[in-house]
Amino acid sequence: MKAVTRMPRLAKNIQLPSDVIKVFILRPGYFDAQGNESTGYNDGRRDSYTSGNVDEITAAIQSLQKFYGLKNTVLVGHSGGAAFEGVMIGRTSGISNDALILSCPCDISSWRSDHQAQLWGSLSPINFHKTIPITTKVIAINGDSDNNTREHLAKEYVAALTKRGVNVRYISALNTAHNNTVNVELVTKPIKTLLMAND
Repeated sequence: MKAVTRMPRLAKNIQLPSDVIKVFILRPGYFDAQGNESTGYNDGRRDSYTSGNVDEITAAIQSLQKFYGLKNTVLVGHSGGAAFEGVMIGRTSGISNDALILSCPCDISSWRSDHQAQLWGSLSPINFHKTIPITTKVIAINGDSDNNTREHLAKEYVAALTKRGVNVRYISALNTAHNNTVNVELVTKPIKTLLMAND
């Protein structure tokens, strides 16, 4: 398995206001290029968006919020990390003010069907859209050349949130593949928009 490199690099390189605290969290059972490895089980990086793993990430975020005395939190997740994020904001009230969701398999059942694979036991963001606080602001970005998490998955999720009155926006990134949404140039403006919404 490969080390996680894209999101740590994004967190390091993105230029944000000096009062913003940037923290990268490894998903359960993942490791980075420096050899840091998170606790938890990733099921071979397959069926890993389980309630236990979501609880671990949620607890880590809550611990950071308490440690830093944070009033506002913006979550940023890519692919499976976006799936965790989409579940958390609907499952745990107050976990985040806003969310940037990149290349999200927002409907796990539909995503697995796209790949003609068996259903998983993972939690799915679409199943938690009804409990996302209306005050939460969400931006979803998907590449129009993404053959892994196809655009319809995020678009249908955005439509469901829109129907509820959540402040949500969808951005289609032109000529962008699955992993290329983790891009400083692409995400800086959306992240700053979400940060400014909490000023």
